[in-house]
Amino acid sequence: MSDTTDPRGRDDAATLSAALAAAEDRARLAEAEAARARADLHRAQASAAAAAAAAAAAAAAAAAAAAAAAAAARAADLLQAAQDQTRATRAALTGTLSWKLAAPLRAGERAAGVPLRLLRAARRAAGQKGLAATARQALRVLRAEGAAGLRRRIGPLAGVAPAAAMTGGGDPMSCLIVTTPHTASVATLMARILAEEGYRATVQTDLSGADRHGHLFVLCPQMFAGLPDGFVAFQMEQCVSSRWFTPDYVALLGRARAVLDYAPANIAALRDMGLPASSLYLVPIDTDRAQGAPFPGGEKRSGIVFVGDASAPRRQAMLAALRAEFPELRIITDLFGPALQAELRRAAAVVNIHFYDGALLETVRLAEVLSLGTPVVSEAGSDQGDHQGLAGVVDFVTPGDVAGLIAALRPLVTDPSALADRLVAIRAYADRPHNRFEQYFRRFLLGEGMIDLPAFQAGAPHYPAPDWPAPEDPSPALPAAPRLCLSLPETPDRRAAFLSQGRHDFTVWPGLKARPGWVGAGYSYRQMFARLADAGIPRAIVAEDDVIFPPGFDARLGRVLRYLDRHDCDLFAGFVANVHPGLTVTHAEQVGDDLFVHVDRSVSMVFNIYGPEMMRWLADWDPADRDIHRNTIDRYLERRQGTRAIVALPFLVGHRSDAPSTIWDFPTHYDDQSAEAERILRDKAARFLRGQARG
Repeated sequence: MSDTTDPRGRDDAATLSAALAAAEDRARLAEAEAARARADLHRAQASAAAAAAAAAAAAAAAAAAAAAAAAAARAADLLQAAQDQTRATRAALTGTLSWKLAAPLRAGERAAGVPLRLLRAARRAAGQKGLAATARQALRVLRAEGAAGLRRRIGPLAGVAPAAAMTGGGDPMSCLIVTTPHTASVATLMARILAEEGYRATVQTDLSGADRHGHLFVLCPQMFAGLPDGFVAFQMEQCVSSRWFTPDYVALLGRARAVLDYAPANIAALRDMGLPASSLYLVPIDTDRAQGAPFPGGEKRSGIVFVGDASAPRRQAMLAALRAEFPELRIITDLFGPALQAELRRAAAVVNIHFYDGALLETVRLAEVLSLGTPVVSEAGSDQGDHQGLAGVVDFVTPGDVAGLIAALRPLVTDPSALADRLVAIRAYADRPHNRFEQYFRRFLLGEGMIDLPAFQAGAPHYPAPDWPAPEDPSPALPAAPRLCLSLPETPDRRAAFLSQGRHDFTVWPGLKARPGWVGAGYSYRQMFARLADAGIPRAIVAEDDVIFPPGFDARLGRVLRYLDRHDCDLFAGFVANVHPGLTVTHAEQVGDDLFVHVDRSVSMVFNIYGPEMMRWLADWDPADRDIHRNTIDRYLERRQGTRAIVALPFLVGHRSDAPSTIWDFPTHYDDQSAEAERILRDKAARFLRGQARG
């Protein structure tokens, strides 16, 4: 009998709630006292350190520290007493019906350290779903994922607010961008985009006046002391060198509200260093169209320029060889701003040479030079596969190939027609509408709540071009059934696992982010299906990057597609995580080795084939509805009425149970659930066929 029907159960629950609330109040008071004592201790310790040179002052500081330590100890005793009283109160109530039913939730709290806000979230879930149902679900999670899994699943219900939108108490519509001179071109581009989105942005090379701004962006943060918590870091170093990636630097990045990085290889390295994917954002460097005005002296260009630190031995050797061939080579090391831009605009070409062996491509330098319309000849980067869009715009040679650099540079300085052709190609590249920096920086603004989804779609209408045609210019060769894999750039391990399956027929679609993560998933599907629906796509195959393609997948998919050609539907589900209790089978038939089951709803996004009506439905997902129980993208899919869905048994694909979820940041173990879902679907199909046979 539940608490809702047993008066004694209601009394037990009330007593439990009142006792726990009182105990929690006492614990909070003790925690506050402990925090004040710890603050006193920290201040006293700081005083002791500052006065270390004066014995008398040091002695006074030590005495103050001792007093503060004693206060902290007393506060700790108070906290321990409050905790003991809480445990005693709970022990007195262990015989109640409410306590017995809530045992799985308490087990998760003890083993995983669920804080008070998560316990309150579990109570809210119990109020919405019922205590018994919540307890049963908690038991399933505990068996599959342990106490840590229970803690993680409760977390999203706690109503945890997104990351703070401001670093301090400054103007929330004002941004300060602090940069080194070397990265000022990127800071200028950031400021322009922020202004287009309604923010006031200031660029400077120091932190003065930072407290007046609501948002603090710092490029190359290791170069600035005294950074406050909650700043936005733009990480500009290369993971191929340990020069900058010290423990202190990683700890500094950990204090940031978000970390932007230009290279997928760096993102992977930062993940390995322990930074969470939720705080990382890939923002590839690209050109700035606003820098494209021609130099006042016209397009008269001559000579070759190298920009950067020329002290590296490999650079010195290669520059010496180049100067022997091109005596006019100019080496610029300490010039910035308009003066540097003037030199770059005069040059016939800029040569880019790596500082390190195995270096990533120096995209900041290349983008600045291309923005000014100047040709570039460069060594290829170790991450060259990430820069295929530069083919035909930049001449790349094998690293260390001086002869290749000379051969690529010579036409640009000796053949006016070759130089003119390259200037035209560069201008077309710099002016293209699908600028990756503008897209991905706005993706970051969306993820941190600084702009909303309509603003993102208006500011980045071509996202994620160039992988996909713009809505107003669809490719005539666009396939009728595109195959897409939804994946976040900030989870390179998941993407690598997908690509390792050799599915070159799928195009990776970079998803969007938000806090909490399930909202980002909704953003991703809404934006993707809006693009597909606007392009008039009649059918789309969409997988998530934790899908597993079993042996024989292609043959089975061919049979599925032929079956769908004969049976109109809104959705084909290649995998089902669980079956809604109200699901109805409307048709079932065995075709060869496949049992096709027609149902009226579906809930899973691992691998689906979508028709036009379902694509439009998902494109209309409401980002303002933050009800986690009904508006996660899979629940939104499930609650659509009148859905005509088809499932093939056994399921067409599998699911990687070891892949951390990009929504919940923990693995979603669907193995047991999907096996149970398949059993239920087979039972329902069998009952349908028996009823059909009876007439």
